[in-house]
Formats: sequence, structure tokens, C-alpha cells
Amino acid sequence: MIKKIISFSLLFFCFVSLYAQTNNRNLTLTETDQLLIKNNLSLLAAKYNIDIAESQKIQAKLFDNPDLAVTIPAYSKDHGWFDVVGDVDVSLMQAIKIAGKRKAGIDLAESQKQLAVWQYELLAKQLKYAVHSSYFTIYYLQKSIDKTTTETAKLKTIINALKVQYDKGNVTLNELIRITASYNSLSSDILELQTSIYQEKNNLRTLLLLGGGTDFTPTPTTTELNKYSLSLTSLPDIIQKAQEQHPEIKLADANVYANEMLLKFEKKQAVPDLQFGVGYSKDGDYVKYLTYANFGVSIPIFNRNQGNIKSAEYQVKQSQLDRDNQKNMLESQIKYSYDRVKAIEARTSDIGSDFESQFDLLMTNVSENYMKRNLSLLEFTDLIESYHEQVVQLNNLRLEKILSYEDLNYNTGYNLF
Repeated sequence: MIKKIISFSLLFFCFVSLYAQTNNRNLTLTETDQLLIKNNLSLLAAKYNIDIAESQKIQAKLFDNPDLAVTIPAYSKDHGWFDVVGDVDVSLMQAIKIAGKRKAGIDLAESQKQLAVWQYELLAKQLKYAVHSSYFTIYYLQKSIDKTTTETAKLKTIINALKVQYDKGNVTLNELIRITASYNSLSSDILELQTSIYQEKNNLRTLLLLGGGTDFTPTPTTTELNKYSLSLTSLPDIIQKAQEQHPEIKLADANVYANEMLLKFEKKQAVPDLQFGVGYSKDGDYVKYLTYANFGVSIPIFNRNQGNIKSAEYQVKQSQLDRDNQKNMLESQIKYSYDRVKAIEARTSDIGSDFESQFDLLMTNVSENYMKRNLSLLEFTDLIESYHEQVVQLNNLRLEKILSYEDLNYNTGYNLF
């Protein structure tokens, strides 16, 4: 019976472990980007706008349908209701667009498709920036938590030992309270960091469409981390390339082009369509059977589409100003991001590459030295608090560095590094 219980317990433990593993996944930055493109509902919805615009382009290429009309007598005293043997008229009319109206309609539909394409590209870039920000925020917050948790575990062990010594009268209440206060302070800091992680994970779950039952751990590769330290090209080159490739500029250009196509389309509408057709009449004219041709055109005396043309002209001018303003704003944003990267790089270089490892080495035996009374209470608590502050500051600086590069990359509109 005992063997069965042990076997069942082992099987249950293995099942729980396997379930936990399948519901906790490590995510590289590349995998995260792939999930964004695959799962994000906003992107998937925006992609349909491209399909919609392509469908409108197909519609613009179609010719107008001909109109068929049949006229028969409905009622007369002599022949009664619906005398199909008597007078019958049949006509077939076809509208013919002239002056390049059909091509103008196709060009307008194509311009709307280009707008949808660049709206999608801009949205993808914005969402990617948001995903990367949350991803690396979680990554560096977790690093701070991991190291701080190691120190709180040491403090917890010391507190338990001090309680025993306090009961024996070997240590003062002041010492016990001071260590406990440090422990509580670090534990509160960990809780704040964890709360921030929960918020960022919630953002990522929404953006990547990950279920609430699936946990994940950002695990960037060494290559993905090292790419944020590449040397930068000159600022004028960055700005020039951004003016040519940034999705916001491309979208502004597409908006100008779309309004120009709208203006062209409205001007074409001022030219009336031709109406051409053929007809057949039986017992309705000066001969018994008559086949005739129809030709018609609207005379543009009052309505020459003046209002729509003027409106389209204003839209062209407005979109051109919006594009110029977007370029000016973009240049300022790039300059700000570039200076921010340089400042953070300078700050990072001030910190020696071996500073963190030296501090970690210092803290390795600090608890043991305190228990051996090689360190005073003040020195011990000061080292613990200083270490925690340095851990958080270093990870925040690393996060700031990556976010500054991401900000510059976003403002340039292309993969700068």
C-alpha cells in the first residue's frame, strides 16, 4: 500500500512539474516579435484594411453595367390589361466614361491601398516599440529581484540566528530590530518591483494574445543584447535616411498622393459621361417596326463639380503642410534620441566593466563576516542597502540604454542597428 502511495505521489509530482513547464515559456526577443506579427489583433485588423483597399481597386476597374428597359401597355379600354401584342418598346443603354475617368478611379483606389499599407507598417512599428519596452523592463526588473532576493534570504537566516541569541541575552533588541527593518525594506522593494513586472506582463499578454494561464520569462540571447552597443553613424546620415524611409513620412507622402489622386478624380467628374444605346419599337412610331440608336450627354451648365474640386485642392495643400510638419518633428525627435543615446553611453562607460562583479564578490561573505563580528551592525546594514541600490541602479541604467536605442530606432523608422 505504501509503495502505491509513493508511486502515485511521484507520478503526480512529475505531472505537476510537466504542466508547470508547459505553461512557463522562455521568450527570446525574436520569438516575441514573431508572436506580435502572428497574434496581435490590432495588426490583424489593420491588415484587412489593405485587403479592403485592394477590393476597392478591383471594383474601380469594372465597367458600368448596361441598362435594359422594356415598355409595354399597362391598360387601355380597347385592349385591356398588358397588351403585349400591341405597342412594345425595348432599349439598351450603356454609360461610357470619357476623359480618363476610369483610370482616375483606379489611381484613387491604388492611393488608398498605399495609405492602408503604410498605416499597417506604422502600427507595426509602434506596437513593436511597445513590446520591446515591456520585454526589457521585465527582464531587468527580474534581474534586480533575483539579486535582492538572495540578500533577503541571507538576512532572514541572520534574523533567525539573532532571535536565538536575543533570547539568550547575547544580542541587543536594537540590533535585531535594525536587521529586521533592513529585511522589511528590501522585501517591500521586491514587492514593488514584482508589481511593476505584473503590469508589464499584462501589457505583453494583451499585445501578444497570450492567455492568462501561460507565464513567460523574457530571455534575450547574447546577440540580441549586444546589438544595442553598436557604433552609430553620423546624425545627418540618420536624419536623411529617416526622411526617406520612416513609416510616418511614407504615410504622409501617401496621404499627399491620395489627395492629389482625389483632386484628379474630382476634375474628371466635371466631364459628363456619354450615354449610348440601341432600341426597338413595335407599333409605337411612324413605322410598325423600328430599330433606333440613342446618344445622350449631360450638359454641364450649372454643376461642374466645382465644390468637390475646390475641397480636394484644399486637402492637397493641407496634407502637404502636414507632411512638412511631420518631417520637422521627426528631425527634432531623432536629434533628441541621438543625444540621449550618447549621454547614456557616456554614463555607462564611466562604470567599470568589473564593478558589478567586484561588488558581488564583496557581498559573497559579508553575512558570514557580520556573524563573526568582523563587521559592525552599521557597516553591515550600509553594505546591504548600498548593494541593493547599486543593483537596481545598474539594471535601470542598462534598461535606459536599451530603451534609448529602441527610441532612436523607432524615430529613424528603419533598423538602425
